[in-house]
Amino acid sequence: MSEQRHGIEPLVHVNDIAATYGDRVALDGVSLDLYAGEVVSLVGPNGAGKSTLLKIIAGVVRPTRGNVSFSAELGDEPRHQVIYVPQRDRIDWTLPASVRDLVLMGAYNDASRWKPLSRQLKHSAENALEIVKMQQHLNTQIGRLSGGQQQRVILARALIRPASVYLLDEPFTGVDAPTEAMFEQVIDDLRRNGACVALATHNLDCARDTSNRICMLNRRIVALGPPHETLVPVNIAVAFGDISALHIHGVTGHSHVHSVGEAPAGTNG
Repeated sequence: MSEQRHGIEPLVHVNDIAATYGDRVALDGVSLDLYAGEVVSLVGPNGAGKSTLLKIIAGVVRPTRGNVSFSAELGDEPRHQVIYVPQRDRIDWTLPASVRDLVLMGAYNDASRWKPLSRQLKHSAENALEIVKMQQHLNTQIGRLSGGQQQRVILARALIRPASVYLLDEPFTGVDAPTEAMFEQVIDDLRRNGACVALATHNLDCARDTSNRICMLNRRIVALGPPHETLVPVNIAVAFGDISALHIHGVTGHSHVHSVGEAPAGTNG
C-alpha cells in the first residue's frame, strides 16, 4: 500500500519491501512514498518493523525483497541527503566523548579524514546544540547526561548539516513534556523548510500532533493517510491487538495513555 500524489515525484520510493531476521518476518510487502515538506510517522507495536523500515531507507539494513529508490533531485549520491537518527540505546554513552564531539560525528560525511574539523563545522555544532537548548553542555561528557538530554544531543547531531530526508527512530522516548514540545517544533521547522521527516514512534499523541500522514504498521501496512483517518479504533485494533484500555484525543476507551506497545530498551520496533 502506498499513496501516489498526481504529478509530484516522491523523494523516496519504497517498493514491496520484505525483511527477515532468521525465521522472524520483520516486514512483508511494504510500499511507501515520502515527499518533500511532510512528516510521516510510523506507528505500530513492538516488532512491527518500524525501525527496520527506517534502516532500510537509510541503507543500514538490506531488504530480502524489494528496493528503495530516490528522486534525481537528491543527486548522484542520494543517501548523503538522508540523515538517520538511531534510538538512544544504540549509542555507547560510556565513550570518553564530549557533547560537542558526539554532535560533530554527524558531520563526518562532509569532513576530510585527513584534516581537522573546520571552524565552520564546530560553529554548526554549537548552533545545533543551541536549537535543542543544550549549548551549556558543550564540554560535558556524554555519559553524565540524563536520558532526555541524550535525546536532545542525538537530535542536534542530525541538525549539524542540512539534508532532504530525516529518519528519526523513537525521538520522543524518555523525554519530558518541554522536550517533547521542543522536538515537535524542530520537526515542524524541518518540514516548513522543505525536508521530509519520517519518524518511528509509540507515542500516538505526538504522531497525531506532528504528522501530515501516519503509516500504521505491523509487518504490513495496516493504514496510511492523514491522522484523522488512520488513528481510528478499527485500525488501532488491527495493528495493536487490543484497544480496551486505549484513549487518545478523539478515540474512545477507558483511560488515557500517551503511548502503546512501548519498546523496552534494546528492542527494535
